[in-house]
Amino acid sequence: MVLPQELSGVQVRVGAVNAYVEYVSAYQINVLLPATVATGIANLEVTTPAGGFVSSVEVQAVAPGLFSYQLLGKNYAAAVFGNQSGVVYVAPVGALEGETSRSAIAGDVIELYGTGMGPTSPPWPDGLIFAKDYPAANLSAFQVTIGGIACSLLSAGMVEPGLFQINITAPQGVPSGDQPVIVTVNDISSPAATFLSMA
Repeated sequence: MVLPQELSGVQVRVGAVNAYVEYVSAYQINVLLPATVATGIANLEVTTPAGGFVSSVEVQAVAPGLFSYQLLGKNYAAAVFGNQSGVVYVAPVGALEGETSRSAIAGDVIELYGTGMGPTSPPWPDGLIFAKDYPAANLSAFQVTIGGIACSLLSAGMVEPGLFQINITAPQGVPSGDQPVIVTVNDISSPAATFLSMA
């Protein structure tokens, strides 16, 4: 099964290529760029039943970014603890209403989620929804730090079209409190203003 290139009457073209439309709401459109889109500045054309617009976008081969959420005026990485039953978020205790959370400590296995992290091996087919094991990324191209301290990288790969999961072990020596978490792929880093809560 392949993602559609039109959803609810919405189409997006980047350059001369139709993007895959993953999600549409009144305020947000999520798209996946095909691998055939050339790097550089490209026209972005959005068409909806209510009209459309044309803008421009910069396309890069690698542009890592972590998925995050706003809490108390900061961006926190959308992260959960691995190797345990149930979902436990990496956040201060009680920070997420209705969810279980705690701050991380050294030795915890943490799952991070992001996008823009480059090719996998084997390469994933454009827009294909996965029905088997996901393709792995080249671990030697990745580095993850928390509070400036390198983490042990356990695995990295694509779990859905355009969505990467990076599993790390929290390192020793990270101070308690909110610490920046940065993913670097081929020497290109994610934005520094994304945090993890450390105990």
